[in-house]
Amino acid sequence: LKELTRGKRVDGEAMRDFIDGLALPQPEKDRLKQMTPASYIGYAIELTDKL
Repeated sequence: LKELTRGKRVDGEAMRDFIDGLALPQPEKDRLKQMTPASYIGYAIELTDKL
């Protein structure tokens, strides 16, 4: 991922191609492809609960 993104602009197609090349089960690839910056909040809820 670092090689793909360092100093480059990455679009959705490039990210999907990267995910397809990972050695992951298909359901995990599908889950990753469904994530968007608008829908993925990571650990935000857990982190705010610790405040």
